Amino acid sequence: MEVELVVTSRSNIGIRSNVGVPIHIGIPSTNLPWLTDRGFFMYNLYILYSVQYDRYYIGHSEVLASRLSRHNRGAVPSTKKYIPWSLVYFEEYESRAEASKRESEIKKKKSRKYIEYLVNGGGTGSHVPI
Repeated sequence: MEVELVVTSRSNIGIRSNVGVPIHIGIPSTNLPWLTDRGFFMYNLYILYSVQYDRYYIGHSEVLASRLSRHNRGAVPSTKKYIPWSLVYFEEYESRAEASKRESEIKKKKSRKYIEYLVNGGGTGSHVPI
């Protein structure tokens, strides 16, 4: 049997076997200093785009893949009307506070032009082609 360490957040660490059954183990992240001291956990500012509705959404999350999945499953009230969403841009930060601050900075600009500037390569983050 093959196993894989699954880390979805600081408090959710598990092992997944090749039979597809996740086995969650209660290991506090303080017992795994290599997960935090070496920057294993990063927080992401992200920008999503709905092609169908020509709409952007800005947010931040610790686990970007699962957050995008929640948006596309309709589990986020503010975005469920505009499914499907594509990740078009993200930036990584070492703390939630930094990611949240950057999210606020972008939202306060209230500028689609600025968002498109970031998405089209003008920002310091990673552009993700649609």
